[in-house]
Amino acid sequence: MSWEVPQNQSENEIIMKIGKLTCNISKGEGQQVCYIFTPMPISYEWMVKQTQERGCSLVVISNLDWGNDLTPWKAPNIFRSEPDFGGMGQKFLKTLLDDVLPKVENHLQITHVERTLIGISLSGLFALWAWMQGDDFKHIASVSGSFWYEGFTEWLQSSVVKKGGKAYLSLGDKEPKQRNPFFKMIGEKTLQTLEILKYAGIDTTFEWNPGNHYVDILSRLEKALCHIYE
Repeated sequence: MSWEVPQNQSENEIIMKIGKLTCNISKGEGQQVCYIFTPMPISYEWMVKQTQERGCSLVVISNLDWGNDLTPWKAPNIFRSEPDFGGMGQKFLKTLLDDVLPKVENHLQITHVERTLIGISLSGLFALWAWMQGDDFKHIASVSGSFWYEGFTEWLQSSVVKKGGKAYLSLGDKEPKQRNPFFKMIGEKTLQTLEILKYAGIDTTFEWNPGNHYVDILSRLEKALCHIYE
């Protein structure tokens, strides 16, 4: 593990390297930490703004093996040219809980942590799946979560447990209008997921956003953070 201050950035910006993962950290007050898995860079200035407005520490984790770390079981890829999904989610969750989170929270000097996990696309799928594995996260948010993943809504229906925290789901209104048959079912699958969570008595909110997948990600993340920490 190492951490560094990048050139031309604030001395308050901490970047921890834990194995293959990069953890960008903006420290807030109190015991709340929000972890975000992202496939794209997020500026430190945006992180600081959210930290100041929400009060929580923000940790953006990148350099994941997207199609393997974030998938709960093996499944065919929806693109024929891409390798199948590896289903290494259980192994990655163990690494996250046993190694990554303790190191980050030790650096933040937090001992009684309340965690939120936010994911985008496949990491949104992972966030909900991981939430159902135990009590390590209080709240979750899934932005354009990949609920089309083979067998996921069926698994959730049989495995859902009531949680005391909040779940926030959002989707772009153009996402169900794609030619790919898997993407076309995302609206239906997301609404099924919503109903499963609500039926289990979980405080769940769903929101449509304008646009397609990955459009205005920062504003969509802000909405998720606002809902969780309102």
